[in-house]
Amino acid sequence: MFGPSATCVVRHFSLLVAILFVAGCTTAREERAELVYGAPFTVGQEEEVSAAVLTTWQAPSFERNYHLGPSDVIEISIFQLLQLNTNTTVTTPISEEGYVTLPLLGNVKAQGLTAQELEREIACLLEEGYLVDSQVSVVVKEHRSQSVLIFGAVARPGIYRLTKDENRVLDLLSQAGGVKPEAGDWLYVLRPGKEELARQPETTEGKTAVVKMPETQTIQVDLRRLLETGDQSLNIAIKHGDVVNVPPAEQGFFFASGAVMKPGIYPLRRKISVLQGLAVVGGLSRRANPRNVQIIRGSGTPQEERIKVNVAELARGKKQEKEVFLQSGDLLVVYRQPLAGVADFFEHIFSLGVGASYNLAQ
Repeated sequence: MFGPSATCVVRHFSLLVAILFVAGCTTAREERAELVYGAPFTVGQEEEVSAAVLTTWQAPSFERNYHLGPSDVIEISIFQLLQLNTNTTVTTPISEEGYVTLPLLGNVKAQGLTAQELEREIACLLEEGYLVDSQVSVVVKEHRSQSVLIFGAVARPGIYRLTKDENRVLDLLSQAGGVKPEAGDWLYVLRPGKEELARQPETTEGKTAVVKMPETQTIQVDLRRLLETGDQSLNIAIKHGDVVNVPPAEQGFFFASGAVMKPGIYPLRRKISVLQGLAVVGGLSRRANPRNVQIIRGSGTPQEERIKVNVAELARGKKQEKEVFLQSGDLLVVYRQPLAGVADFFEHIFSLGVGASYNLAQ
């Protein structure tokens, strides 16, 4: 009894095809609208995002991910509720307060639940005092709530209802449980366009021309900056029908060697500063020279580059002329203090002397 009916499956398939069609539209560049919030838009990146919608979205069916909201019309069938071997079916809109009214149970909260979650909720309520092994089916007959699709590196990808008059990126991310640690630096909104009719100005024929609007508007948002700085210019409005993609960052790595606490290879999913990189590797060792740190980029290639960093100044809040971030493949090298070897030698001798004195005292 659980699970969508055949009609529900057909509706799901049609709607999912429509979503993927919107995401996958690749019209000529002059017919596309591209908006960027935070940085220049990379050529061809919007096509990659459209492909991501086609290949990355592997969540269950639309119906099972749709979160119910006020004005949605649902059909609830309960087997043997009022009569043996008979289904009791109630078709009702969800009230503005988010409830549906059922025989025996009265008002049941439906807002915010998926159809399957509502099935389980009703079954639990019935089994508390009315039925044993109750069989409940919930089918969404009309989707009247304003909703958007979000997927990718978020805690709970799925279909969400727009709950306010003006919904923004941070509102949607909050509904979806926030971003996962592997989320990349960018968020993409694919917004379906439409065709509009407009009368040609100053024409003797007075003809009406079709002005073709962008079939898909791709909006790129600097997600990392929005989350770290709270820049509200990046917290753009989300509209009904939007498809929001939070792609995971590409997996990279960097090396750490020299006078650090934990030399080795470390994953790099997004750009991090030198200080953040040093925190990842456990910080500087006791003999480190914080004024002599280098990033070796492209090691062993003709394009090898060595970038010197004064960590002591960075730690005091003094910025370098050009802020340096670690990139995938970088080698982070922390050199030792000039007399670190001599200090280690005397420390070793001292430790041996203390140990010998202790043994003699025994």
